Amino acid sequence: MGEILKVLIADDEEDHITLMGLYLKDGNFDIHSASNAADSLKMYESLRPELVFLDVDMGFPGGFATAGKIKGRSKELNSPVRIFMYTARKTAEDVERARSMGADDYIVKPVSRDLLEAKIRSYFPGAI
Repeated sequence: MGEILKVLIADDEEDHITLMGLYLKDGNFDIHSASNAADSLKMYESLRPELVFLDVDMGFPGGFATAGKIKGRSKELNSPVRIFMYTARKTAEDVERARSMGADDYIVKPVSRDLLEAKIRSYFPGAI
């Protein structure tokens, strides 16, 4: 495995954060969590994680807007980040909106460990 990958999981459902943490526990990750959009923005600023999982429906301003703000800040800070939307929404319009706001990938809940690992491996081959 390579270097430790900083990961931020932002979801207003504690059970989802716990499950993601369990799925990622055997990888080379430094895992942090936020339970709302405002906290996820603050944590991005302080941690500068390489990977962010964002729930779409986590309250104002929501995951789509938060993705756009994080992507914008990552460019300003010259701190690359991959954003995976992690949501129960599965319409083509939601996927397109996520991409237009800067999301790199889109994962529909519930997600299996195998799928999650495959998605991460496609962007960060040494993480798992």
